[in-house]
Amino acid sequence: MTNLPMKLENPTTVVKTVEESATPARGKLTYDEQMELCRYLAEFHNVAQAVIFVRQQFGKKLAYMSVKGYLESDKWLQIIDRFRNEYVTSFMEVPVANKRVRLERLEVLYQIAFRAGKVSTAREILSASRIEVGEGHEAGSQSDSLMYKKYSTMTNEEIEERLRVIREKKKELTLRLDSTTPRHGLHDQ
Repeated sequence: MTNLPMKLENPTTVVKTVEESATPARGKLTYDEQMELCRYLAEFHNVAQAVIFVRQQFGKKLAYMSVKGYLESDKWLQIIDRFRNEYVTSFMEVPVANKRVRLERLEVLYQIAFRAGKVSTAREILSASRIEVGEGHEAGSQSDSLMYKKYSTMTNEEIEERLRVIREKKKELTLRLDSTTPRHGLHDQ
């Protein structure tokens, strides 16, 4: 029979380490395992994911509230915060996590596509660049999206033909407008 305290304690304040127990029982983590759990939690994983992580990595079953206790304990929270700072600052070491690097790589891709005459690919890269610098929008309005899809799949010849048709319509509308506008600039009423 286990020795239970007379007064029930909050499970979030009961955190035992390997120093307190020579042989970890089922569900108890060694100090190294506790550090790995803290590192995992620091990487913005939730408690339920951490429970699964412990089971898969260490072959131990840990209760949800036990894992949650790591996030509520000052002792472990300090360690988690230190790991989290390392994790977040490490993003700057990954080149594609840096906006400037991504834009430079998009520029290289754009130049390659443009030189190869792949206009629709070049346009897609320009659009991705706009989104990257915050001038574009990923979702966009439905009409913008439909227009983009329509023109992004056209060949150069189709685009030239479309421009020709637009210019003709513009010319026709201009002539029509000129014929209906009074010479004095005011409409008779």
